[in-house]
Amino acid sequence: MAAKKFIWLSAILYFILTISCVQRKNEQVATDGFAGSGSCIQCHERFYKLWAPSWHGKAMQPVHAGFVKEYGLPESGPMKIEGRLYEIVYQDSSMVMLEKEGNQLLKEYPVQWSLGGRNVFTFLAPLE
Repeated sequence: MAAKKFIWLSAILYFILTISCVQRKNEQVATDGFAGSGSCIQCHERFYKLWAPSWHGKAMQPVHAGFVKEYGLPESGPMKIEGRLYEIVYQDSSMVMLEKEGNQLLKEYPVQWSLGGRNVFTFLAPLE
């Protein structure tokens, strides 16, 4: 009789362990390889709502017309680096870095991302 109880108990335990080890299928699949912080809302909505408007939540932001307007960023003066001049200007409500040699414009780089916040921003522009 004890052996029968042991077999039933073992079978139930095995069944419970088997079911608990099955992974839940992820319904949302990132197609571009980047999930972003917005994907946290699904499981952590309350914390996300507290975090998103903070400086930590805004540590990396796209630079667009709304960003430029919100922070009222000044234009820069020319910066000389390795014999070339670089300057940040605003064109059509977007930020652009100009590369010049003397008065000749060599290239324009659209500023796409901002890192940091509150007191210091670092801006990223693709160079290709």
